[in-house]
Amino acid sequence: MSQHRFQTWRFSGQFVKGGHIRTIILLQFVHWHGTLTLPHILVLLLFLLSPTPPTLVYWHALSAGCAKINTDGCIRDGFTSGRGVIRDHTRHCIRAFSASYGNIFILEAELRVILQGIELARRMGLVDLWIETDSTMAVHCISRGGDSWVIQSILKRIRHLLSFD
Repeated sequence: MSQHRFQTWRFSGQFVKGGHIRTIILLQFVHWHGTLTLPHILVLLLFLLSPTPPTLVYWHALSAGCAKINTDGCIRDGFTSGRGVIRDHTRHCIRAFSASYGNIFILEAELRVILQGIELARRMGLVDLWIETDSTMAVHCISRGGDSWVIQSILKRIRHLLSFD
């Protein structure tokens, strides 16, 4: 028997009415007795591999002379990295950047990529900055301070560059 299993979900019961609670049972390859055509496989793959529904994202216009830094830290297999983009007030991409940070906490990666974006913008002569990140914890640490000694030096540099101190 093959180690690879075809998995999908099916509803239990012969009739399922809208609004009723449904019981979900895992259907494995050994339970499948029908023929699999390419369209069936593609639909199942799309259903199983599709992420959450898309979310509309809007650009908030900036004043002339402002720049926006958008950053994101990520972790995969225990290793972190970060990336970001700097845009001007017309949405034009001025610079994109990324870095690999190794085996650190995700909050530290989020803060490091924010710091990298601010330092890069300052070297480019950009002063009036907006910073966007999806990390609420990073925003909280920058604006109110963080407890961990690991991130204190990063926070200190960010706050200095943003003139919080």
